Amino acid sequence: MSAYEQSYHGVAVKLPSPSTLIREGLALDPECGAWYDDARRACAVYSAETGHDLNRVIGVLSITSPRVTVKRNVALTRAVLAAPVDAYVPGLLPSTRVALAHWRRQGEDLHAIRGDKTRSFALAIAGDSSAVVLDVWALRGLGLGGVNVTSKRYRGASATVRRLATRQGLAPAGAQAALWYGTRARYGRTGGTSRIEF
Repeated sequence: MSAYEQSYHGVAVKLPSPSTLIREGLALDPECGAWYDDARRACAVYSAETGHDLNRVIGVLSITSPRVTVKRNVALTRAVLAAPVDAYVPGLLPSTRVALAHWRRQGEDLHAIRGDKTRSFALAIAGDSSAVVLDVWALRGLGLGGVNVTSKRYRGASATVRRLATRQGLAPAGAQAALWYGTRARYGRTGGTSRIEF
């Protein structure tokens, strides 16, 4: 694959191939491929400390993840879990409130979470290493930044990550995490925490 450019806040960033971005992500943080394992452990510890069901912690963390930083995601998860069911929690997007209500009506089944990215995030944290989470950073790394990602495109991009993972001897979820790290680094986004810490 050849290098390509994508703009971020008006600045064009030239990206290498997704394979190179995965290698760069692993070089930047050799443990980034284990991000979902680490997240699952953090959720399990929080579950044990608070008495919240592990499945509920993972589900709420996933549903509150769109369009927020990891730190904000954890804060929102704590707030939702601390509040009575269906209580107003400040800071939640209206679409997040709807998604939480839908998930609760579906018996809090992780497979019932709406949205390809959000559902994949939950499944990856729950231990499905074949789940591929494609957020804006991973999509940019695949050359799909700014593209309307339909379910069909999501499946195609996920298949690409799975092929790249196989070539590099990684689990798909680990390859996606490394792609995420490598892409963010190319955009100069290496500061702050990206680990789940309750």
